[in-house]
Amino acid sequence: MVFKKTKDLYLYLMTPSEKNASIIKSTAKRLGFDFCGIAKARFLEN
Repeated sequence: MVFKKTKDLYLYLMTPSEKNASIIKSTAKRLGFDFCGIAKARFLEN
């Protein structure tokens, strides 16, 4: 999360992963899904 001050206004700049998550979640909502969770990928041991 990055904040940038421009005059008296603070702008919120999204990181690429936040932007992609937002696109996926808004698309899921538009397609009728009630919830869309995104988790970090990691190795699962058996």
